[in-house]
Amino acid sequence: MNWRFGGEYWLMYWAALRFGVQGAPEIQEADFGLGIKYKNLGFDVAQGVHALGSTTRFSVTLRMGQSNKAKHDREVRELVRQALQYFKSGYFSRAMEKLRAAMDADPGNPEIRRMVTRLQGAIDYVPDATGGDEVPTLTRRGIISYVDGKDLKASVNVLRHAFNKDPKNDRLLSLLNMVEREAGVSELTRKPEGPEIFTYIDQRTYDARQAIYDGKYDLAMKRAQDILDLEPNNETALEIMGSSFYLMDQKEKAKVIWEKVVEINPNNTMVKNFLRQVK
Repeated sequence: MNWRFGGEYWLMYWAALRFGVQGAPEIQEADFGLGIKYKNLGFDVAQGVHALGSTTRFSVTLRMGQSNKAKHDREVRELVRQALQYFKSGYFSRAMEKLRAAMDADPGNPEIRRMVTRLQGAIDYVPDATGGDEVPTLTRRGIISYVDGKDLKASVNVLRHAFNKDPKNDRLLSLLNMVEREAGVSELTRKPEGPEIFTYIDQRTYDARQAIYDGKYDLAMKRAQDILDLEPNNETALEIMGSSFYLMDQKEKAKVIWEKVVEINPNNTMVKNFLRQVK
């Protein structure tokens, strides 16, 4: 009975150690070797030891044509490339079709599966966000940031900005709430409760002022910060935050905030009067 046994260990993607043993049934020959590959070219050297002494063998291999795996990988990459083009332009439904085709072709790819899962969650509410108008542009940016997954707070802020511009958009609000939940936001954005012309920022401004009247200064600062996340130079939000610090007896912090208000609007006489009180 003749038998053979062997194995190989890849030190790096281009270099492998190999060994082999042959018997009939006792051991007749043992081989040890090194294999090196570069693109389609392979080079192998093996040292054999047997009853008659030792032998050294060399071989060079040139692979012609393209492997099925290389062709398959290229097809998957092309599907992903097409998906990303649609995705960046806001054609999310078309992007999903390409990503699903890529996932069917390469079901073990975790990155494609992650993108499919997150994008599906978004397009359940907003299938597409195309064009150069402000709301679809902001919505597109928010969804792209959400699917990327690296900074969910940035996605929340951009989508809040979009909702502030289009407060009647229920689907956009549902998308925003979904992202807020995933980002761990403690209080979800709700529809403005005032007149129809109320926006998200109007609602937050109203809530912040009401919180000050109720003596809830921490809540007032939180509502003001929600506004500043979208509009860092919002004069009213800065006024409210400065007032909250002042009423909490943190006058130095109030002074810093109010000075920023005066930088933004040197004609704000009310804040100038506040500053005189803390100097």
